[in-house]
Amino acid sequence: VTVNRAAVLQNTWSPMMKDHQGDEFTVAVQQLLQYSVSHSD
Repeated sequence: VTVNRAAVLQNTWSPMMKDHQGDEFTVAVQQLLQYSVSHSD
């Protein structure tokens, strides 16, 4: 999955944003699910 930093709420996905640099970055679906479960709001 390609993530566009400007399109994501910073407060909601801050752990993912801290782990990845740049305006766009790629995250595997499995990793995205791990962020969703372990860092849910």
